Order: sequence, then C-alpha cells, then structure tokens
Amino acid sequence: MERFTRYQTGGKAVPPMLQPAIDSLRRMYDGRLELIRIEGDWLTFRVAGMVEATLLLELQSKAGALFGGQANQYQVTCPANALRGEGVSIRYVGLARQHEANYDGFWFY
Repeated sequence: MERFTRYQTGGKAVPPMLQPAIDSLRRMYDGRLELIRIEGDWLTFRVAGMVEATLLLELQSKAGALFGGQANQYQVTCPANALRGEGVSIRYVGLARQHEANYDGFWFY
C-alpha cells in the first residue's frame, strides 16, 4: 500500500475540499492511515489494524474533530459487509444536495 503525501498519491491529487479532513485523520491515526485510492471526488482510506465498520463508527463519534463543525458537508461510507482492507470512503458534498446520492453523514451500504 502506497503511503500518501499531504496533497497526492500515485500522481492523483487529494480533492482540495477533503484536505482538512485528511489532515485531521492524519493527526488522529498518525502513521496507521493508508490511502487506498482516489476516484473522482471520493477518497478511500483505511487505518492499519482497524476493521472498516469499527473505523466508520469511530469516525462518526469523532465527527466534530474530523470535520471541524462542518460534518453536514461530508459523506463517509463503508460497505456493510466490508472485508478488512477495503477501506472507508469520504467525499465533500457541500451544501448543494440536488440528488439523493449527495446525502451527508455516515453510511453503510
């Protein structure tokens, strides 16, 4: 698994609106945070030694620290039956929710 720099991994840039959240994740999980992929406006990551469902629930409980009071502008998702290593995905949805896929919050799918 390739480690990521502050702004990019594998030549792909971290979406600018996710950078504050990534900075918070790096502070929370230090060297255990691993980027899996960047696809469009989604960034998928994992934390070494954590199961995805546990990570999603922990992030939900720390939403204030993670998003600095702007949790209603982000969507965090995880497969309900995720295998270890699949990761948790995050994206910025902003305040424009013109489609149901843009719901903010923490979701298992």
